[in-house]
Amino acid sequence: MEIPQRDRSYASVVVDAMGEVAPQIAAPSEKTLLFGENAVLDSVAFITLLVAIEQRLDGRVDLSTAFLELGATPGDANPFRTVASLARHLETMAGG
Repeated sequence: MEIPQRDRSYASVVVDAMGEVAPQIAAPSEKTLLFGENAVLDSVAFITLLVAIEQRLDGRVDLSTAFLELGATPGDANPFRTVASLARHLETMAGG
């Protein structure tokens, strides 16, 4: 699934933050699994990623609280599962 144009800036934020948190992941894509089975990040790196994204967005979103509320969402419905789903979730949270 391709990231819609309006979400690309949020996808860039996610990818840039991943470069800081997990530089060993050479080329994350929209399908890169961030959370759940086969995720590229361990739990500490995942939480660090959420904090890095919040900082990049100047606190306009509260991903830590959102994760506590939605983190148990099963499978593909989880907004934290991939770069693309997290970008869409950021767009929704930011009110765009």
